[in-house]
Amino acid sequence: QPLFTGFALKTRRAISHSSWEASKKDRTAVELDVIYHTKQAYYNLLKAREFVKICKESVSQMEAHVADLKNLLRVGIVSENDLLAAQVHLSEARLMKIRADNGERLSEIQFCNILGIPLTTVIELKTTLEYVSRDFDLEAMIQHSLNRCPEIQSMEEKLEMARKAVQLAKSERYPQLVAVYN
Repeated sequence: QPLFTGFALKTRRAISHSSWEASKKDRTAVELDVIYHTKQAYYNLLKAREFVKICKESVSQMEAHVADLKNLLRVGIVSENDLLAAQVHLSEARLMKIRADNGERLSEIQFCNILGIPLTTVIELKTTLEYVSRDFDLEAMIQHSLNRCPEIQSMEEKLEMARKAVQLAKSERYPQLVAVYN
């Protein structure tokens, strides 16, 4: 039965406790990271869908413009160059629409991947984007984040573990007292 181990047992217990606390903070950090990436994927999908709507409008407007220019060309009001320029812009708008559709599909796949559901799942979002202006105290927010950041808290626990490891190494300088009985 150890009676005195140069504070080694107490230090090992403190190291174990710091390790446990650091692990809890690391887990919290991972959970927050998953939440962040899920929200990010959700809003990326929402933005991609809104961009597809804008591209559809652009294509339909350009198609109407080209149709108007064809009519104006027939009566001789515009030159063929104007019509060709509008057709080029229509082609560019259609290309942008294709890119927007691809971006929407990639955003859907990313969102499904993060949620762990089949990648072919059709996602229906209930939210629309709207801007809300708010005033924030940046310094207070930064301080609040630093105080609650699990990565920083985990590193502080790991730093405490390192300090205790130094104490543990120093405990070997002390005499060891052990009692044995039968």
